[in-house]
Amino acid sequence: MLAPLGLDHSYTANSLRSGGASRPASRVSAAVKYCSAQMAALLFGSRDARPSRALSPFRKAEPTFTAVASARKIIWVRPDDIVFKVVGDHDLHADDILPGDWDLDRTLVAETKKYRSIYRHFRDGCPWDDTLLFQSYSKRLRRGEPVRGVDSLPQLKRLYEKKVDAAFRDLREHGFRIARDLLGQPTNLPHVHIGRGGEILYGTRGNHRLAMAKLLSLRVIPCNVRARHADWQKVREAVLDAQALTKDGTPPSNAHAAFIGHPDLADLYFPNH
Repeated sequence: MLAPLGLDHSYTANSLRSGGASRPASRVSAAVKYCSAQMAALLFGSRDARPSRALSPFRKAEPTFTAVASARKIIWVRPDDIVFKVVGDHDLHADDILPGDWDLDRTLVAETKKYRSIYRHFRDGCPWDDTLLFQSYSKRLRRGEPVRGVDSLPQLKRLYEKKVDAAFRDLREHGFRIARDLLGQPTNLPHVHIGRGGEILYGTRGNHRLAMAKLLSLRVIPCNVRARHADWQKVREAVLDAQALTKDGTPPSNAHAAFIGHPDLADLYFPNH
């Protein structure tokens, strides 16, 4: 029944709803906007986490969820809406729905070495080997660690001048084009995580492209969602419940109007698009 929404599997643990009763949509305040870090707490309050598979210190079981999007779902995000990057992103996996404070362990994208170096190179004409990023790469190479498949700074500079400079020109001329594999599936997309209040948090893949997109003022870029905070997932559940009620003939509610523009809810509000 959920296939038309792209919700092709569920998370199984304890029930989200006490006694099987749905949370009333009226508990969702229309005044709360998705960018507020307090939104999910205002909607549902906090819940205790229960231990589950021990794949990382973050990963905990949460109640059964039905509004679980496909890991292949693409969301289109405004680069300017991505302000923070998650620290410890390697501990987050596709389809994770996690409680806890992992989404608060973040840093400003604009303060990262890659972001600052991309700006210095493309805006100010700074050579790659004079950037903060290459200073960091140089330390790794001196320790004997290969970087991007090469083991010397001159090789790395030539690689950046050939591939990264070309990627920037392509973004400037054509926008963000989605690469596809032999089966036609999108590949190598940047990935993001969704924090408790709907914040779009960047991951480890595509940092160069995000910095370029910001510098070029691209309108949107395509991303895959990797992990969601459990409190945000409850917002998805509430939206799905409200949409189901509307399809059953109940007059549509304005309670979720503040959330309609969030890119991670488009598959619920507009399942046929």
